[in-house]
Amino acid sequence: MTKAFNDLFNLPSMEEVLAETADVEDDCVEQIEELSPVIPTAELITVAEMKAQEHGQSMDKLYDELLGHAREMTELALNLDPARSPRMFEVAEKFYKSAMDAKNSKRDAQLKMMKVLQDQRKLELDELKLKHEMGDTPVDKADVIMVEDRNQLLKRLRDDMKNR
Repeated sequence: MTKAFNDLFNLPSMEEVLAETADVEDDCVEQIEELSPVIPTAELITVAEMKAQEHGQSMDKLYDELLGHAREMTELALNLDPARSPRMFEVAEKFYKSAMDAKNSKRDAQLKMMKVLQDQRKLELDELKLKHEMGDTPVDKADVIMVEDRNQLLKRLRDDMKNR
């Protein structure tokens, strides 16, 4: 009966799934070990954004497939005799749950990426603020105090506004 479902729903065998899962887990562990001690930089974030987009696309594809399988299982359960249909509905429910998990995983990855980008921007702003406080950044206007009358000041401000 399991063989028929694999053929019916075009599902891979359990050995293939386990082999793919082991490969993905090994790759993830290696990537985590490589990225753990590294402070986020702009280049690293762009690579992470690309990975997040790839993850989102694969989760969308997985969601669509699982939702299709769940609908097929529900339809099959509706066509079975009442004694066997509850078990088929349970299987369909697991497909629906897996589909929702795929969507949630995509959203979690997006939120984590947004958090990383936000933290990176905060670090850049803090660094810019520190440079400004230390006096490392060039200033457009000189720190000169000029004493002039009101008319000359208004004329200079009007000229500055026209030049912009």
